[in-house]
Amino acid sequence: MYKKILSGVAALLAFAGMLQAQETVKDYDLDEVVVTATRMNLPLKSIPQKVEIIDKDKILSIPAENAAELLKRATNLDMIQYPGASATVGMRGFSPTA
Repeated sequence: MYKKILSGVAALLAFAGMLQAQETVKDYDLDEVVVTATRMNLPLKSIPQKVEIIDKDKILSIPAENAAELLKRATNLDMIQYPGASATVGMRGFSPTA
C-alpha cells in the first residue's frame, strides 16, 4: 500500500515541474500612467525642471523589450541593468548605487 502511495506522489512531483513550464505568457492592457514632477497638476511650461515625455509613438519607435531598456534612452537617467529582471535608476546626479 505504501509503495503505491509513494510511487503516486513521486509521479506527481516529477511531472509538476513540466506542468509549470507549460504556462503561457499573458498580454495585459494597461491604463495610462501619468507621472508629475511636483504632485500638483501644473502646466508643463511652468515646471522649472527639465521634463521628458515618453509618449506612445516614442515607445513604439524604440526597440525595447522592457521598461528598463526603454528608460536607458531617456535623458538624465542612469540605468544599471543587473542579470535577471532587476534594474536600478538614478537621476539628476544621484547614483542608483549610492
